[in-house]
Amino acid sequence: MTQETLEKKLKEGLNLSALMLNALGGQSDLSLSGFENPDRSVFNHLMRFLNSKGIFHEQSAIRILQGLLSDNGPNKKFMDQLRVYDTFSEADFMAYIEATRDSFASKSAQIAWINRVSLRKVGIRGYDISLYVLLSRLSFTCGLISEKELIRRVLHILPIAASLFSDWQEYNDNVLLGNHYTTPTMQLDSMEILPSNNLYAAWHRMMQQEGILVHPFKF
Repeated sequence: MTQETLEKKLKEGLNLSALMLNALGGQSDLSLSGFENPDRSVFNHLMRFLNSKGIFHEQSAIRILQGLLSDNGPNKKFMDQLRVYDTFSEADFMAYIEATRDSFASKSAQIAWINRVSLRKVGIRGYDISLYVLLSRLSFTCGLISEKELIRRVLHILPIAASLFSDWQEYNDNVLLGNHYTTPTMQLDSMEILPSNNLYAAWHRMMQQEGILVHPFKF
């Protein structure tokens, strides 16, 4: 692989986390870390985010990243739910929703139910992949993994994403849907996205940037 090809692939791989990085407040989508010269407050902010994902040191970073790479993250829960719903009639599902007192669980269930046909093959794997690249970059930024390890992981996940999605729009739509599934970001009565959803706001910011309609990568 030539240096030019390597740099192109790395850019495409880093773009897999562009939406999540933008929502987190990243300063550069295409630098390895996404944060240029982070000061102590930024470093602490990133460590708190990593901690919220179960990452506290190198060992936990490797464990969490391996889980996402092995499809043992949010997408697994989503796909397990779809398999259960394969046994449900519409009446069964409505009875289940009525019996669910937890509004978050009810919202997640409705998202899975509505998308059970269109996402039967891919699930919310784009969300897992985006989170994988983001956590890899932040783990590097915070000194938990090396630059070599980060680059290896980014280049490894790119062809997996390419096998599942045709372009930037399809991929990031999946990232957004995964975010809706894993966090309370929709109105249950209408299934509309809440304006307070950081990821949704980041998507609109990115769409408004000059040249964003020319997709940063085409798988």
